[in-house]
Amino acid sequence: MSFADALTAIESRFYTLWSTSNADVTYGNVAFEPKDNRPWIRLTVQHGDTNRAAVWPEYYRSTGVIFAQIFIPPNKGSKLALTLADQVSAIWRGQQFSGISCLSPSVNDVGVREGWYQVNVTCPYYRDELLPAI
Repeated sequence: MSFADALTAIESRFYTLWSTSNADVTYGNVAFEPKDNRPWIRLTVQHGDTNRAAVWPEYYRSTGVIFAQIFIPPNKGSKLALTLADQVSAIWRGQQFSGISCLSPSVNDVGVREGWYQVNVTCPYYRDELLPAI
């Protein structure tokens, strides 16, 4: 599985399982303008290290982190942001799909930045790749 394939699998799962009625979503390197006072989420994937996990059969393990940055209007309390964080976390927690294995998500309260209250959900993942015999 390539890095591009991993990104596609992660974004496709989120797109399929997320309800746009909860919050709008933008994906990496896509133009986006938030609607007035409507919650929104920026989903990005950070690919990490790849290491040889076994000699025979020869396979490699790649790691990474899924980031969901949740933005809500400021001065409205944190309950909505945390409710959205719970929903995002449920999509990833302990799930396996398309060769991706997700671990446990973490939630981090960032506070108000650039006119939005922000809470981040981060979820580490890994994927294994078996190389064909030569």
